Amino acid sequence: MALCSPALTAFDAMSPAHSQPDAAAPAHSPAQGDALTVICLCAEWCGGCREFAPTFAALAAAQPQDVFRWLDIEDEPELVGDLDITTFPTLIVASARGLHFGGEVLPQAGLVARLLASVRAAPSADGTLDEDLRGQYLQVYRAVAGGAA
Repeated sequence: MALCSPALTAFDAMSPAHSQPDAAAPAHSPAQGDALTVICLCAEWCGGCREFAPTFAALAAAQPQDVFRWLDIEDEPELVGDLDITTFPTLIVASARGLHFGGEVLPQAGLVARLLASVRAAPSADGTLDEDLRGQYLQVYRAVAGGAA
């Protein structure tokens, strides 16, 4: 699987729409204890995102203590705000403690699982991101989580 870029990927009309996680599914509160909120920013036209959708759903099922949210940036632009996504999928990992990760990832279950394990092992918020970008990722997290953090 590869990362998607709008300039490089065309919409595949033959792709089954049911492979997408339910974007309308209610998100539970991430402020419960040490629960992580994992938001996958994606787009329907992105073939890599469509391929990653079942993997993301399996990760969510394997980690019921956390909140996983599939967010199509074109279907819900009000949640994305000013964040300019140029590569898909992009993940936001946050909790009541703040932002832990924000950026592009290869759409591989093992890689994302290791990322989440590393966040649990070193639970402090990530201070390495540019402050403006950090703020934009947190804005998306707050919009999805209903004002937490």
